[in-house]
This record gives sequence, C-alpha cells and structure tokens, in this order.
Amino acid sequence: MLNCGLICDASMPTYMLTHWVRDRSRGEKLALETAVRRQTADTARLYNLRDRGMLKPGMKATST
Repeated sequence: MLNCGLICDASMPTYMLTHWVRDRSRGEKLALETAVRRQTADTARLYNLRDRGMLKPGMKATST
C-alpha cells in the first residue's frame, strides 16, 4: 500500500500544474503564480514550517 501512495501522491504537483494551469478547458484556469504559491508557501505555512516555501535569504533550500 505504501508504494501505491507514493506513486499516486508524487504525481499530484505535476497534475495540478498541467491540468489546472495549462490544460483546463472548462471553467477558469489557475494562474501559474497561484498554483506555485499553493504548492510551496501555503503548504509550508499550513505545517508551520517558517523557514521554507519561499526563495529568499535565510530560508532553507536543498542543493544538488
């Protein structure tokens, strides 16, 4: 069951951008800025992660 959850959940950010921002044909589309904010800053705020969710000095980021 864990694998199924990971596979399904991992595609949600991409689906949100492709469907709700780019491909939606009925109703209003989301602005790209709104979708990205909901996936980053709004989610960090929901979980009280004050050092994440925005690109600015002092915020945590990952390096590759």
